[in-house]
Amino acid sequence: RRFAIREPLNRPDKIIVVLDRERRAQCCGVLANSGQTLLCQKLAEENLAVPLSVVLANRQFECWLFADTTALDGSPLFERPISGLLGTGTDEKNIQAIIKQNLKRGRGWNKIRYGKALAQKLNIDDQTILSRSRSLRKFVKEISPRAF
Repeated sequence: RRFAIREPLNRPDKIIVVLDRERRAQCCGVLANSGQTLLCQKLAEENLAVPLSVVLANRQFECWLFADTTALDGSPLFERPISGLLGTGTDEKNIQAIIKQNLKRGRGWNKIRYGKALAQKLNIDDQTILSRSRSLRKFVKEISPRAF
């Protein structure tokens, strides 16, 4: 008879689920709590206990990326500097519409390509950037090692 040695399962320190609020009427906190409750119940049904957080980008994930307005102003994609159109905050704004209305003629917005580039440059240690999006601050708080 042969016995296999089983390695202990690798378990995550925490699961963070990120969703867009989009056009939903409920506030982000209510939606996040509902989602977290539902997911925790499903995990419990499978006898799994893992710290879990749900964070909603308010309204779109692009609200987080566009919080760094200086990264946008020099972009060759836009007709004009875009930071003035975003004001002091990006939450609750329809960033997709702002993008489409201000692209140079003949230019397109590739959400995956440009979103990835903006995400890679996003300085989440910059308090000015974080001040523009409450939902981004919530996400940064959840990914912080102190949150585990």
